[in-house]
Amino acid sequence: MIRWIALVVAAALMLFGLCFFGIWIPNQPAKAEYPIRGIDVSHHQRDIKWDAVKGSGIDFAYIKATEGADFKDKEFQANWVHADAAGIARGAYHFFTLGTPGSLQAANFIATVPVAANSLPPAIDLEFSGWNTSHPQSAKDFQREFSALWDALLTRYGKTPVVYTTKDFQKQYLAQMPIDRLWIREVLLKPPPPWMFWQFSPRGRVPGVSTFVDLNVFNGNAADLEMLRK
Repeated sequence: MIRWIALVVAAALMLFGLCFFGIWIPNQPAKAEYPIRGIDVSHHQRDIKWDAVKGSGIDFAYIKATEGADFKDKEFQANWVHADAAGIARGAYHFFTLGTPGSLQAANFIATVPVAANSLPPAIDLEFSGWNTSHPQSAKDFQREFSALWDALLTRYGKTPVVYTTKDFQKQYLAQMPIDRLWIREVLLKPPPPWMFWQFSPRGRVPGVSTFVDLNVFNGNAADLEMLRK
């Protein structure tokens, strides 16, 4: 019995190690089912070689631009320019901070991200991490400030924003707010529909990126992705 327990523990540790180092991704979607692949990046990925990223089969990238009312990602401008030059469909995302006026968050994003006709819709990152883990906000107050940000981005860029979120955030804050363009994080299972983007791993390895990187798929084909950029 002890021997079997030891074998099970050893197997579990091995699987954990494979996942941790990005060697094995348990819920990796089949390329045949979801051929359009993407990454999302920030300054944490350091200097990215975008031509190598494109050569590896990556079709799109969401690039962190801003957070809250005043943070601007130091690598945004370089990533924005070089991803486009490499032929990767690019979009910018904003990390929403709870308790911060949506109008100020919108102003920060708009001052940072240029209007580009061929870009993906702006994305809003809604999750419990960083500042948001210790600064809760009522659902009513969140929805008011989120709506202010949403409306400002829609007006400025002329494209319906994409909303990235997690199950726990969605349950607490978005239950009464249907989202048309949902980008869901699910690293163990396949998320139930409807969704437009699915982040299936935070431990990806992609040529041209020296660190781990988030991996995503798009729920559509190349023509659908191109239409999203219009």
